[in-house]
Parts: sequence; structure tokens; C-alpha cells
Amino acid sequence: MILKNRLVVIVLICNLVQYIKNEFGEHEKVCIGTNHGLSGSHNDYKMLQAIYSGCVYVDGNLEIKNFKPESEDVSVYDFSFLDSIREITGYLIIFNNNLKSLSLKSLQIIRGKTLFSSNYSIFIASNENLERLDLKNLTEVQRGSSLIADNPKLCNMDEVLWNDIINDHENNYIKNNANPSLCSKCSSSCCQSGTSKSQACGCWFPNGCQKLSLLKCSSSCQGRCFGTGKYDCCFKECLGGCTGPTSKDCIACKKFRILETGECVDSCPRIKMVDTLTGELVYNQNGMYQYGISCVRSCPKNLFIYQELCVSKCPDDTNEEEEIINNPVTGEKGLRRICKPCEAPKSCAVTSASIPGEILNHENIHLLKDCEILNGNLMIIDSNIEITKLTEKDLEILSSIRVINGFVRIQSDLIYSINFLRNLEIIRAPTLEHSKYSLIIAGKSLRFLNLKKLRSIENGEIYLSAENLCLHNTINWQAITKKKNSVIDKLKMKPSCGDLKCHIACEGCWSPDQSYCQFCKNYKLEDLCIENCEGSLINN
Repeated sequence: MILKNRLVVIVLICNLVQYIKNEFGEHEKVCIGTNHGLSGSHNDYKMLQAIYSGCVYVDGNLEIKNFKPESEDVSVYDFSFLDSIREITGYLIIFNNNLKSLSLKSLQIIRGKTLFSSNYSIFIASNENLERLDLKNLTEVQRGSSLIADNPKLCNMDEVLWNDIINDHENNYIKNNANPSLCSKCSSSCCQSGTSKSQACGCWFPNGCQKLSLLKCSSSCQGRCFGTGKYDCCFKECLGGCTGPTSKDCIACKKFRILETGECVDSCPRIKMVDTLTGELVYNQNGMYQYGISCVRSCPKNLFIYQELCVSKCPDDTNEEEEIINNPVTGEKGLRRICKPCEAPKSCAVTSASIPGEILNHENIHLLKDCEILNGNLMIIDSNIEITKLTEKDLEILSSIRVINGFVRIQSDLIYSINFLRNLEIIRAPTLEHSKYSLIIAGKSLRFLNLKKLRSIENGEIYLSAENLCLHNTINWQAITKKKNSVIDKLKMKPSCGDLKCHIACEGCWSPDQSYCQFCKNYKLEDLCIENCEGSLINN
């Protein structure tokens, strides 16, 4: 049992970790965060360490909560494995822990794509022994505000210059932390001056100076800056500051980063583009897939390609498939996982130049091959025209039809059953035969309807006039038409039907076979109605 649990943990960790290659060709670890909020049991230290050691990006939320080892010295737990984290796409929670200090000293960006309690990208509360929090490199929270409350020993939270970090700083809730009179102030070395703004001093702890990238900027800068000079402004797509003026110098990107070059862009280069000379859609040799906030040449192996995106799960209207293909961007051959659009049901119609109307015949029946939705009426009628009549074998081509957007009229002396329409589910009949009927059945040889999947006739009445038809009177037609007295039945059970009756497991039937029940009295096993489930399950 212990080994099994360890295997589960290993599999879980593998599913929570991915890698991306940066502009220097280095692989950086992407960890999948959690979404439990304040609920759930205490954090497992070894699990946190296994997931977040070496992690650079947290895709989701970082939740550190309820860590209170009993009868143990918490100082033996080293949380420095969190120091590699530079970015969190969701929110940060530090709640109800028994830690004296916590460091996320490399954390620069919290995007707040998901917010805790609909408002907060930072939630730090009820940490009774927390004295020091190291977030000195945090330069921007893109969305949401912060709640830092009820941490009785945590100092300097009022000295953080939140207006340099958070746009929504006016909605911050910072209360009931350590009494400022008992705390050391920010070191004078933490004070910075800008060309148009007064001196600003901010810190997370006395010597943990806050890194400013907004309040110190020249008035000529529209956003953040890397210095106090007039031209020390960051590129417009930068997030969290920069080290220089170009698109490659950003700490992070507001929208997307091209991993090959490190450039910040408004959108990833399209995989396909229109050739301006021919007007055709062609592959762009410089195109890239969107992987989160990154632009990549190819999606990580454990993800699927959906249109121009890398996704962990395909949309409902697609199937997950693998294929060997030449990468249209890199030209390399390899295996890729794709989201392939589900094929739309084939729709068709009966048309014929030589035969008037919509009557089915040898000239037009091929048009209904593999058809699932018939747009129009289905008319199988023996006529006086000099043409070979259709047999049941010919009509088997109709077995794929599920929906008929018209009426059904079958008048033939060559048909024993309508088994060729065994997959028909719906007759919509927006127009009616003789302005009255949606289903007309007639024929001297017809014995069984066999319309075992028919569940809805949305309009009109039903006319039955096949003198040797059996078991039609067991069908609950009201369940199909949703109205009373919808069947005009010119028939009575003939002596030729003998003792024919529905299988004992059926509630109404289209033929005596138990796979042609209208409803099951008790149980269903695949397509069969059965009386009990004995022997249908394998005993362990």
C-alpha cells in the first residue's frame, strides 16, 4: 500500500511539471499550481518540495497553507526551494502557517489571472509566527489587490510602496499585523529618487529594499522604467519593469514572449498567413504556437495542438489524436498530438434529373450512401414506371440515416421489414404528405417495422396500412409523437402473425427479437433488453 501511494505521488508530480526552453536555450521548469483556496488539509512538505523545487513559473496558484508540524521545530523545514519561482499566473496564498519566515526572493510577477475570493492576487493571513516575508523582487501584480491581515508578528507591510506594484492598490486590505512601533524601519539605503517624483522608500524588511520600476520614472515614460533618465523607459509590452529600452529587455511580458529571442509581442506570429500575391492561405515559416504566455516553435510533447494553441485538453467538439507529420514551422518530422475536429454528420438530399419528384430509385439511391441527415422526404414507392424496383438489399444503403428533415412514405410489396432504417431516430417532417402525414407505411409483404431507434416524430400523423404487419400495436406511439391519437391504423393483428409477441424483457417491440424492444422492462446490456444482470458482470 505504501509503495502504491508513492507511485501515485510520482505520477501526480509528473503531471504537474512541464519544461519550456528560454531564449538562451535553457530549459525552465513550469509547475502546475493548485486551486483549493483555504480549504483542504495541511500542506505536505515533501510534496511541495517535489513539485516546486527548481520551478520558475507557476501556471496557476501558489498555495502555502495550514503548515503546522506538531511537536517539531519548524526551522528544520527549509523552504528555500521556492526561491527559484519568478512568476505566478494566478494568486499567492500564505495562510495559517507556523513559519517564522518565508522567502520568495526571485518572485517578480503575479498576473492574477485567477483571483482568490474574486478580489485578491495576494492573500497572506493568520500566520501567527510569521516575522519576515521576502518578496523584495516583486515588481508588478497585473490584476487584483492584496489582503495581508492577522499576522501579529509580521513587520513592514505598511512600508511597502504598493502603488509601485499594484494598479488596484486602493483596494488593498492591510490590517492587524505587527505594531509598527515595535518594528524596525526601512534602511535609508532603500530610499530612491526620481526626476519628477519625491523620494520613495519601500521595503519588505529593514534591509529588504523594494525594487522600484514606476515611482522613480521620468514623466516622459508612459509606463515603467529602468532608470531615472528621460529616455530610460521600458518597451510598451513590458510587465514588471525592464533592464533596457528594447522588447528583449523586459522582466516579463504583458501578453506574449517569443521564447527563441526573448522579445515581448502583442500576439504570437501566425502559423498560417495569406499570401499577398496569390491570396491563398500558406504556412508562415516564422509562425509560432501559443503556449500560455509564450510563443513556441512546437508544443511540448505532453500537450495537444488546437488550431494555433498548445492545450492540455482538447475541446469537446474535437478528438485527441497522434500523427506523424512534418512540422510546418521547423520542417522536422516527428510525432505530434493534435485536436482533430469531429467530422460533421453527413447530410444529403435525393435529386434526380430523369425521375420526377423525390421517389427513391436506382439512379439516385447512391446519393444517400453514408448519409446521416436526409434533408427532404424519403419516398420508397412501387410505381408503374418502367424501372427496376428497389429491394431490401438495395435499401440497406439507408442504414446510416439518423434524422430525416421531411416525411417518410414507404409503399412497396417487396419489403419484408424496414430494418434498413434501424438507426433512424428522428422524423422532423416540416412539410407533410397530403398536408397530414409524417409517416406512411403500406405493403403486402411487410411483417415488421424494425424502427428500433425511432424516438421522435415531431409533426403530423402516422398512417399504417400493411395487411400482414405484426406487433405494431405493441408500440407506444404517444411516447414518439408526444400526442394522443396520432396513429391512423387500418390494421388488426392478422392470423398470419400467429402467436408472435414481444420478448419477455420488452415493453413494446418492433419485432420478436429482444434487440428490437421499444423499451426494456428491467435491464439493458448494450443493445439487448435482459431480465436480470446475473452473469453480466465479472466477479473479482
